[in-house]
Amino acid sequence: MVHTTMIAVLLAVAPAAVAPVAQPEPRVIDASEVHALLVSRRGVVVDVRSPQEYAEGHIPGAVGIPADQIMARAAALPRDRVTQVVFYCRGLG
Repeated sequence: MVHTTMIAVLLAVAPAAVAPVAQPEPRVIDASEVHALLVSRRGVVVDVRSPQEYAEGHIPGAVGIPADQIMARAAALPRDRVTQVVFYCRGLG
């Protein structure tokens, strides 16, 4: 009985003791930074254009996930906090 009570207390205290992890702010990067991420394998590049636009040409090594499918296919993206994820499209307008 003592062990069960101790485990319950530890589980109740643990979430409060864990500090939240700060999320990095999104930022715009240039082509040289994208290239460096791909070469070093520290990043994943996601082309969020339509499948037709992706088929017409994309950054070599980029994964094609249309913008309207990002949430549904989020499991395909890295979940660690080390790999950087770069999203790109054709631009505004």
